[in-house]
Amino acid sequence: MEKLYIKFHRGWSVFIIVLCGIITGIAATMSVAAWPEKKALFLFCSLFTLLMIVGFGRGVKMFFWPPVMLVVDQEKIVTFLCQNKYGNKGYAIPWSDIKNLELIERTAVGGASDRVKIVTIALTLNGEVTAPQDISKGGSDDPQTVHLDASSGSLRGNKLLETLQRYKGELL
Repeated sequence: MEKLYIKFHRGWSVFIIVLCGIITGIAATMSVAAWPEKKALFLFCSLFTLLMIVGFGRGVKMFFWPPVMLVVDQEKIVTFLCQNKYGNKGYAIPWSDIKNLELIERTAVGGASDRVKIVTIALTLNGEVTAPQDISKGGSDDPQTVHLDASSGSLRGNKLLETLQRYKGELL
């Protein structure tokens, strides 16, 4: 089997929202510019528009060049999720150190009526092996469990679990 790269997946809806914000900001800036006595409002609208343009640019960058979430091969799995964000520093976990792979689905409540479905793959590590301090543990205090994001990558949920099990050698 060859190396598998799983990248962060971003949808188009974020771009549409930010693009609407940019258009609104430009329209507001242009309409306020006609009134020289409203300089503070003009500066606010200009700043708002500039921030939306920067956000749009970062979103485009993430869409066309998404960060790598996981690299999987026959010897190990490398996760790049550290302290709840993807970075350049990855942590390699050899398959021999992983005792169990399990798909976990739970619902988190964000407000009065906001519910978010969280899907992770829990890697249970063998006996003496502990996960590094800043690697994602999914809110667990167990030092022998590592959680991998299974809801926002190019492979998700059960398909990701089956692929990882195939690389580990559990599914033949």
